[in-house]
Amino acid sequence: LLGASCTVMLQYAIYKSPRARSKSIDKERLRHERSTISGSSAQQCDLDESVDRYAVIFDAGSTGSRVHVYKYLKNMTAGRVDLHSEESYHISPGLSSFDEPQDAVESLRPLLDFAMEKIPESHRNSCTPVWLKATAGLRLVGVEKAVDLLNHVHKLLLTYPFYVPDNGVEMMDG
Repeated sequence: LLGASCTVMLQYAIYKSPRARSKSIDKERLRHERSTISGSSAQQCDLDESVDRYAVIFDAGSTGSRVHVYKYLKNMTAGRVDLHSEESYHISPGLSSFDEPQDAVESLRPLLDFAMEKIPESHRNSCTPVWLKATAGLRLVGVEKAVDLLNHVHKLLLTYPFYVPDNGVEMMDG
């Protein structure tokens, strides 16, 4: 995905986030893991529109993975996101290049470290959403392997302080 596409995805995800597709992850298994790993309930998020917010979107493509860290204001009156900044970081190879899901997951740690550095400590919490959207390369490895890999990625994201929506880790159609 290009930067503009991720910006559109950010807007869509924040305002019209659809329910996850069944091929995304094994949700029943991960509900238990989410409560076990996080061990805490979601905190109250400031609804003040003048407060900066952050969001993290991973673009897991065929040749590499990229993380986009967005700083924005949520304009409820206009129903839009007013983007203040975007920073990104790219690594190669893509998730589909790894034979073992754990190796693929470990390849994402530098991207997560980048996101942690760019987001102020006061915003590293359940008010900052994170999504990983996988594209072409992951579709080529087969459904079973792709779902297993996405489950591992989801489990990794749950160990970080961010909010992972139900559709936070999925393979995009098309």
